Amino acid sequence: RWRVLNGVWQFADQSYQQMSTVGLDLGSISTFQGETYTATVRLQRLAGSMGGGLYFNMAQRDNKMRSHVINYTSEGKALQWGYFDEGGNFVLVQAVDVPDGGDGAWHKLSVAVQQGQATFTLDDEVIAQAVPLTYRSGYVGLFVSNSQVAFDDFTIVTQ
Repeated sequence: RWRVLNGVWQFADQSYQQMSTVGLDLGSISTFQGETYTATVRLQRLAGSMGGGLYFNMAQRDNKMRSHVINYTSEGKALQWGYFDEGGNFVLVQAVDVPDGGDGAWHKLSVAVQQGQATFTLDDEVIAQAVPLTYRSGYVGLFVSNSQVAFDDFTIVTQ
């Protein structure tokens, strides 16, 4: 019951994959929406420049406006987070260097949202915590830019 926002998404090799290596802000959005939850997914770069991550606190399932995102960038050597404003423009909040996520191995990315703040975890290491959020609740989905990425073990735990 995923809703494709854009991109070419399919189930293959026991994972859900975004197949195209061209295109920014590609997404497939789950049916879950909330304001206190932890979303976790395993992701693996298959081709392209490793831009996989998560949309969260999306106002709508069919538009990236008024949503947050955390994703790999810099060929998988950094994580960035920010939000898409009312016009759909990306506003970068921060980027941090991380171990190479473009290495072809599976990596686990989590976003914990509570009381208008987020905690980001990569491979069980906290990357940032108490990050203030512009949008307090919404849908959660998968995010990809300029890369073919496989996603597996997507879970959402609510409190």
